[in-house]
Amino acid sequence: NSPVFFGGDGDEVKLDFRRDLGFAALVGSFSYYLGDVIFPQADPGFYGNIGLEKAIGITDNISLVLAGGVGYADINSGVGVPPFSVRGWNHYYLTASLPIQLNCRTTLTPYIGYNGQNGSLTSIANPVTTPGGLAPDGHQLHGGVALSVTF
Repeated sequence: NSPVFFGGDGDEVKLDFRRDLGFAALVGSFSYYLGDVIFPQADPGFYGNIGLEKAIGITDNISLVLAGGVGYADINSGVGVPPFSVRGWNHYYLTASLPIQLNCRTTLTPYIGYNGQNGSLTSIANPVTTPGGLAPDGHQLHGGVALSVTF
């Protein structure tokens, strides 16, 4: 279950990929939206992103990871006020993280990122960028800390 596309209990299939290119890693994902409990009439759609990621070792336990890429979507809600669609290259992202390996199973990762949206969210009834209501989020600076533990 995923609330990614329309805010309800939706189902999707997701595929992540990573390929080492030598100078950096090519990373990305592809998600296909299958349906939604709240908006069952919504058309299936997809979202994907692709980018480059480069890890730079600082010490044996700490790395600086720089990443950047773009996202593409083709989603049609078919509902809402107004109904909306997202079609095209809808955003780009830049991130910097500092994974710190605390032990063989635990990693603490502070990060900072930037998302820029190009305004591909449109109204179905009026296919121009929707002013008010379902307007694109715009540019966002975000950050946080992640703790991962493997078993």
